[in-house]
Amino acid sequence: VDDTIFRAHWDCRDRDIDVLYVGQFIPRKGIDTLAKALNGSSTVKRAVFVGGTRDDLWFDTPRSVEVQPFAGPEELSRLMRRTEVFVLPSVVDHWGVVVLEAAQSGCLLVTSDQVGANPDLLSRSNGRIVRNGDEVGLRHAIEELLTLNRGAELDGRRTSVAKAARFTAQASAERLAPLIRSQASHRGMLIGR
Repeated sequence: VDDTIFRAHWDCRDRDIDVLYVGQFIPRKGIDTLAKALNGSSTVKRAVFVGGTRDDLWFDTPRSVEVQPFAGPEELSRLMRRTEVFVLPSVVDHWGVVVLEAAQSGCLLVTSDQVGANPDLLSRSNGRIVRNGDEVGLRHAIEELLTLNRGAELDGRRTSVAKAARFTAQASAERLAPLIRSQASHRGMLIGR
């Protein structure tokens, strides 16, 4: 994930999107569960689903949901910096790079228990993990994060950014360099001093 594109924006007055979903509009992404969860919410005023068109949806969406086609990294970054809560309700997702992008952008996070990035990117302060397919649990998790007090909200955003920082290119290079040097020295190779 390019941390020059996906970066936090701390002025929460600019956060005019309550809930953001980014991904394919297909059943295994759980987007229908998200739509059902939003349908019963009085807290969510604006949600944005990015990744297709209304014709791609096989379910009804509440009026609060805007649908946008796939977007490039710069546009996604702008949307994420305007977002309160990023949601990935996948039925199965081996890791979920988009969760990393959202964390790096300072979003609070809600994912299903089937998203592989959970242990690396979510904690009680910055997100919630809900049982796959649990629309009531999903609604409650989203509403809980949307109603955090200002201090808890900022702490959650800082936690998202801090957890995401472990996965930047620079952080990865710093973790790998000693391993590469160690392997090279065991093999009798000389790598830059």
